[in-house]
Amino acid sequence: MDVHARKIALYEQFARVGKALANPARLEMLDLLAQGERSVEDLAEARSYLGDVAALEPVAPDELLRRMRDGQVLVLDVRPEAEYAAGHIPGAVNVPHDQLATRLAELPDGARIVAYCRGRYCVFAPDAVRLLRASGFSARPLQGGLPDWQLAGLPVTAGA
Repeated sequence: MDVHARKIALYEQFARVGKALANPARLEMLDLLAQGERSVEDLAEARSYLGDVAALEPVAPDELLRRMRDGQVLVLDVRPEAEYAAGHIPGAVNVPHDQLATRLAELPDGARIVAYCRGRYCVFAPDAVRLLRASGFSARPLQGGLPDWQLAGLPVTAGA
């Protein structure tokens, strides 16, 4: 096979992958699977996996920045530790979503919490806010998570 034929064959394979991903339901499932293992039943119910996020009253990035400057909020990063170390909102406390239930006692009583994760399609922050509220905390998610924070040109810091 000559060089041009190999290139064409490679492009055909890229096109096949593109076709496979050109379905919103498949992309939604990939996004869910990227966040952690899911059962077939969980994937079958993927349409409702975020729940009613609007009812959780998301905080806009500029509002969070103002609250941080006023010392009125505890910013909670519920992503895995490696993602937190790669980049996070300055001053954010990292409690990975899968550890939150067992680490609630580490959070200050009466704290007003804003939780964030990977973005608007990530389940970690909405789930964390629901758990925090059920445990008596005042909590809201960050609108759009870390990606919207960064798109607004707001600071991000790296390291543990």
